[in-house]
Amino acid sequence: MRAKILWVLICWVGSIAGLESQASINLIPVEIQSFPVEADVFVQGEFQVPWRVLAESRIYRLPPGKQRLTLACSGYEPRSFTIDVRPGLPALRERLFRLGIPLHFLGEISTGSRPKSVRFTPDGRYMAVALLNGPGVEIYRVRPLIRLALLLAPGFSSRTGFVETWMLPQRGELWVSQMTTGHVHCFRLKDFSYIDSFSTMGTWSKFILVDKGERFAYISNWTSQDVSIIDVDSRQVISRIPTPGTPRGLALSPNEEVLYVSIFDGAVIFRYSLSTRQILEPLRLGSWGAMRHLVTLKGKLYASDMGSGYVYRFDALTGRLESQLFLGWNINTIAVDGEATYLFASSRGRNNPDSYLLPGPDYGKVYLVSLGEFTPSTWIWGRDQPTGLDVSPDGRYLAFTDFLSDRLELYAIRRPGP
Repeated sequence: MRAKILWVLICWVGSIAGLESQASINLIPVEIQSFPVEADVFVQGEFQVPWRVLAESRIYRLPPGKQRLTLACSGYEPRSFTIDVRPGLPALRERLFRLGIPLHFLGEISTGSRPKSVRFTPDGRYMAVALLNGPGVEIYRVRPLIRLALLLAPGFSSRTGFVETWMLPQRGELWVSQMTTGHVHCFRLKDFSYIDSFSTMGTWSKFILVDKGERFAYISNWTSQDVSIIDVDSRQVISRIPTPGTPRGLALSPNEEVLYVSIFDGAVIFRYSLSTRQILEPLRLGSWGAMRHLVTLKGKLYASDMGSGYVYRFDALTGRLESQLFLGWNINTIAVDGEATYLFASSRGRNNPDSYLLPGPDYGKVYLVSLGEFTPSTWIWGRDQPTGLDVSPDGRYLAFTDFLSDRLELYAIRRPGP
């Protein structure tokens, strides 16, 4: 009898072990790259121990079928989502939102291919997104965040290459540059209907800047290495200013007598006197860099250096350097809110070693800089290569594009104080 009981126990333990072994065999490896990387993973509420820890991610063995996953980390909002666990599932890349920061996530939406820039309309109700690999400019409503329209320039859409936009509120117009054709296309703000297209007489035209009176427009031409000056009324080129390198960002001094041009293949800002038509002493910021974007506000000039990861603040009238601040990898577009509380800067993150046009090892970020002290305030995770960035005219919203994720993200800006 005792031998029979022992035999039954052995068979029972063996069957349990077999079931556990079979369950283990059915588990499927799933790679999860979380931002931050130290985030814990829960499946159906149960904590998961990583099966394998890699340099940039972790691999978990999960049961097949639909599973509810939760990512959690101290200092971040938990995030839950459902996935269908199956063999061959691509690696998951998910980010968390930081707690206690001046930005509140409102939503994100898919865009066309390679959204290069975003800009709010003067009334703050809409956003224009220029598509580098798309046929034109997409229009999105802010609240609720929805896509409204795709603006097309007749005869130009197949060439793609749309880069930057500019709003002309006095004329009620929206302009967009198309680098592949060296043209700028004009649309009406009231109904987004097409108006006209004109040539910049340069090649690979990118940034657009229009003066306050909307008399003259300035357009940087990447490969012809010059800046076109356009008479806004006639949309005719009246002059072209040669630059000592590849021009990208543009800004005007407070009195609109000096044109600032960021030189992308150098740590230098070119200066040109519009009143005397003379080249002024450039602003040199080191032996190496890639100056990208310029903005001015309340007598200050701000500049981003994509090569060095720095942002700079100058006296916009004299060009005197006042402050410099290192932020991180591939600092791209910058924007300053109208109250001069924050400077926002998009960071593409680390490049893929094979090509920057491929997703890199991590997501990019958007930095907040406190302008009072010109010190880093905080940052948030974006997705693959945050690039275009803008603040609404009333200072309530921040929007940015994720270039390789084909996404547009929208945040509310929380102000200091009660």
